[in-house]
Amino acid sequence: MLFTSLDFLILFLPVTLAMALRLRGQALLRWIALASIVFYGFAGHWWFILPMLVTTVVDYWVARWLEGAGGAGCWPCRWPATWGCWLGSSTPAC
Repeated sequence: MLFTSLDFLILFLPVTLAMALRLRGQALLRWIALASIVFYGFAGHWWFILPMLVTTVVDYWVARWLEGAGGAGCWPCRWPATWGCWLGSSTPAC
């Protein structure tokens, strides 16, 4: 599905926008994530869905982990640990 295709312009875009305008908060974020997965699936890039789902789940859990750090004092010391995870190094957490 291309951005200029009739499938996108007549089906995908109106449905996605109509739902996005009705939703707020977490529901909106989940809808956008789902719409992205569906778009890439119909774009002919089925192989891309698995890495996209994996990185979405990892990003979610890293964000939860950073949120659970407490106050602003501990958050900066956890930031290098997340980059260490992404870069494949073994940076210890605080």
